[in-house]
Amino acid sequence: MRRFIPFLLLAIPLGATAQHAKTVPSHDTHPPVQAHYKRSELHTVPLAAFIDPKMVTSDWKIKVSHVARLHGSPSKRDIDRIKFEKSAIKQEGVGTEPYSVDAVTPSVGINFLGNEMFNGTPPDNTLAISNAGKIVSCDNATMEVHDAYAQDPYLSYWVNHYDFFGSHLSPAPTGNIYDPRVIYDSGSDRFIYCILHGSSSSLSQILLCFSKTNNPMDGWWVYRLTANAAHPNLWFDYPNLGVSNNEIYISGNMFTDGGTFGGNVLFQIPKQAGYSGESLNYQWWYDVHDGNNNQAFTLVPLSHGRQGNYGPGIYLAASEVGTTNDRILLFDLTDDASATNETLNVYPINTSSYVIGGYAAQSGSSGVLDVGDTRMQNGFYYNGTVHFVHTTDIGGGWNGIRYSRIKTSDQTITSGNFGNQGQLDYAYPSVAAFSTSTTDNAAMISFLASGPGTFPHVRVVNVDNGMNWSPSTLVKAGESHVSIQGGETERWGDYSGITRKHNASSPEVWMSGCYGASTNHWNVSQGFNAWISQIVSGAPASVREMGQGTDVKVFPNPVVDIFTLDFSVPERQQVSIQLTDIQGRVVKHLFTDHVKAGVNRLSFNRGALAAGQYVLTIISNGQSITNEKIVVQ
Repeated sequence: MRRFIPFLLLAIPLGATAQHAKTVPSHDTHPPVQAHYKRSELHTVPLAAFIDPKMVTSDWKIKVSHVARLHGSPSKRDIDRIKFEKSAIKQEGVGTEPYSVDAVTPSVGINFLGNEMFNGTPPDNTLAISNAGKIVSCDNATMEVHDAYAQDPYLSYWVNHYDFFGSHLSPAPTGNIYDPRVIYDSGSDRFIYCILHGSSSSLSQILLCFSKTNNPMDGWWVYRLTANAAHPNLWFDYPNLGVSNNEIYISGNMFTDGGTFGGNVLFQIPKQAGYSGESLNYQWWYDVHDGNNNQAFTLVPLSHGRQGNYGPGIYLAASEVGTTNDRILLFDLTDDASATNETLNVYPINTSSYVIGGYAAQSGSSGVLDVGDTRMQNGFYYNGTVHFVHTTDIGGGWNGIRYSRIKTSDQTITSGNFGNQGQLDYAYPSVAAFSTSTTDNAAMISFLASGPGTFPHVRVVNVDNGMNWSPSTLVKAGESHVSIQGGETERWGDYSGITRKHNASSPEVWMSGCYGASTNHWNVSQGFNAWISQIVSGAPASVREMGQGTDVKVFPNPVVDIFTLDFSVPERQQVSIQLTDIQGRVVKHLFTDHVKAGVNRLSFNRGALAAGQYVLTIISNGQSITNEKIVVQ
């Protein structure tokens, strides 16, 4: 149960942590293309307010959501036509995921209810976790703060974004507040949070917040940036947020009041002043084109994937969004704003073609979910490699995940698709590092899923250093179909959130995604709630040889009702099967008897078990022959 609990931590001063250099290609062997762009002079914005979340008491819950998507990519009309046509030819079948027995299956650890939408769609889930385990989770309606490892993780419920800003900013916001992004700067031990204000050229602003300490409950320094200074007749949308050694970056797309794409913009902001509540100096880059005068759509700043930051400057990437796509644009912002010769270089990288599939079906409704397009919304940089994800047609109009790596030293790209053709559409992926060393490129990818026989739900998949996929793991099952707009097409996404816990002793990521909710405490039915989950290493995929001729398979895992354990033995023998908690305490002796040679099956109901992680152990001749981690939801 959620409780309103005051929570304070001592502030941790900013300190030096790992700073990493960019691996930049040799311009002699791999020359960049000079990007075409415009750049502003340096500007200054004063502190607008300090907001103490413990003092936010208003409860207006103001939120406006568009009934239909009013704007999108430059090719939106053609993309919508493609989605409609592909939906008509999609056929259900026996779907399978292209997983490898060598990959490690993600396991759901701590998990709990996150933000609940009280009006509108899409949710736009985003979250960040600090080294101390504090979580900031946002959707289009609210922001919440959690303590990830507490018995009751819930710390604060900020009723909605309007209430958070409305009583502290002068003049008070009058436009819609939407599209949140939050990240944790592990190099400075602080949170950064931005959100947009206004859906017109007259109101377009960015509300940019820096946490005063590493505890978001200690308050935020807030700044108001004019979002459309480069394009006074346009307004700013689809933000992305990144951080380097010395700066933060906010990118977005510009639209006319009629919804037509009109350009892009990238804000470059030295961060230290923001952590101290001082005036910010900043500049912006705009109308960024590649060498062929093609304008980049949805630039993504690529933060460092593990502890610390890199720089100077930052890498950014953009996928193509259109009816035919076969390139990725990798940008190198070469230096900080304090330099005198910083520039934007671009490396156009050819890749196999990708295009969007049809709309996603959902059980119990003729209304379909909009899968968006092929734009990149998330990525990171680690040890000379750029990682990113986006949606693509995997065949027959079914949508799946395209995951790619680019070596920055020579711009070589490696890509792979993952999906479940004939059964489920996968969309709105996000990616975080799951590496164990500087030579390991493993990643964890969260995404949304739905299909004719299932409600909208949340899943996660691992891809290892060798580009092998695990089976995907169900993180949160849907409870209902979604019917918010009441038409043929429901908005979905527009993005999910995932981040690595940077100082964890072993790989650990946290994610937030939306699922179809039967109701919530706002009494909204057939809408979206968010689910927050810790993801750790699970058992290797499929059936694995465990020694002594014993093969073991546990399914489904995670489970909501009945567990089934299949195990084979080479000869008749006595086995004992017990269930322990993650501290090693025996929860239940499930079975002790002789079993026949070959495959044996044990089933049991999870009803008596609290949600969490357990270990199934099979013992034969006094020795443990397998330990299987299981997850109870």
